[in-house]
Amino acid sequence: MTATESPAGLTGRTLFPGQPGFEEEKATFNLCVEHTPSVIVRAQNQLDVQAAVRYAAGAGRPVAVQATGHGIGAAADGAVLISTRAMRGVRVYPDALVARFEAGALWSDVVAATAEHGLAPLVGSTPNVSAVGYHTGGGLPVLGRAHGCAADHVRGFDLVTADGRLRHVYPDTEPELFWAVRGGKSNFGVVVSMEIDLFPIKTVYGGRLTYLGADSDRVFEAWRDWTATAPEAMATAVMWIRFPDLPQLPEPIRGQYLFFVTVGFAGDAEEGARLIAPLRALGPILDTVTALPHSRIGEVYDDPTDPGFYVEAGGLLRTLDDEALKRILAAVGPDAEQPPFALNIRLLGGALARTPARPSAVSHRDAEHIVMVFGLAPDASLVPPLTTHARAVLASLEPALTGGVLPNWLGTDTTAPEEVARAYSAADWERLRAVKRAVDPGNMFRINHNIPPLEG
Repeated sequence: MTATESPAGLTGRTLFPGQPGFEEEKATFNLCVEHTPSVIVRAQNQLDVQAAVRYAAGAGRPVAVQATGHGIGAAADGAVLISTRAMRGVRVYPDALVARFEAGALWSDVVAATAEHGLAPLVGSTPNVSAVGYHTGGGLPVLGRAHGCAADHVRGFDLVTADGRLRHVYPDTEPELFWAVRGGKSNFGVVVSMEIDLFPIKTVYGGRLTYLGADSDRVFEAWRDWTATAPEAMATAVMWIRFPDLPQLPEPIRGQYLFFVTVGFAGDAEEGARLIAPLRALGPILDTVTALPHSRIGEVYDDPTDPGFYVEAGGLLRTLDDEALKRILAAVGPDAEQPPFALNIRLLGGALARTPARPSAVSHRDAEHIVMVFGLAPDASLVPPLTTHARAVLASLEPALTGGVLPNWLGTDTTAPEEVARAYSAADWERLRAVKRAVDPGNMFRINHNIPPLEG
């Protein structure tokens, strides 16, 4: 097999370093990770994925999988990089309340296709990520308090494992793989297609209330108290942002310190307005909360859509009591002197905390909130100091943290096994490692937040 020999039976395109399109195909969304693969396979279908995996096995190389480049935490150096960007097919079965989509389908693809039937998937805060990757990392939906984790509503999937086999993974065919992949990320193979539940959701009442950062102490405490009686149909989060003074930012937010309250209500707009009236009474300087068709649910959180050097550090709050509230305000409140960065706290609980009908490898369901510190570095040179700062902020909250994190909220620099293990309970971690040993004992799929195979 030569350095430029393509996998046998491939219908998609193979790209080698130096060839036109190679740099564009390996590009990531988070520029903190830069891939230098030995070859890129631009898969068109599941047969291409199988050919690429067999090619990697014959060459003794690891396999990396990428659709949008949001989720990979490790660089694909010397690997066979399977790009699934061309595999974006979506089929909807409205009578069965099911959607089936391919490995490269974005949430925007799935949301648009299901909206035509008045149905909705359990989409997360951004429609610009891979729907498959989101599910394998557990999936935290905007409406998760009402319906649970997205991974809990996967019906089945087709998976190419390290031996090149295509496995039809359902609860009654491959129960251990069915459990492990939903939360265990890309450690067990390449998911080439997936079936999920759909819900009869047509509209969402949501958006942001924006406050001056100087008022965040009183608004944050009021939000905390308000969430104590919020129904499960109400999703909500808060975020502090110190925007950098950069010319590419709009004048109204350039260099500003602001506090956001995000809400998303799966119900009647009039009832939603009644529920958030106490928040509106706190004097927001901007209010974008309105009734939206579910096809526009990405506007609720309005996450970034452009690639950049994103630095992240995540954790879970045990409870948001007065002591935790004081620690958070000391770290990011009006009196804290900080570089440009953001801290997000999202309310969990409700259906997210309950044992689902289809158990998955999503642990830490008892946490009340998830917290993420993140920043956007203007260039690569500022990534290390911003990373140090993000970790220091999170460390200052440790007495209020559970010690765990959700798989999709592992940062790009938290790829060591002991850090990845934080995303799971001890029992789930050992079970995941046992499944890994059974299907990928050589750890071919290690360009990720890796779960090493159990020894012995």
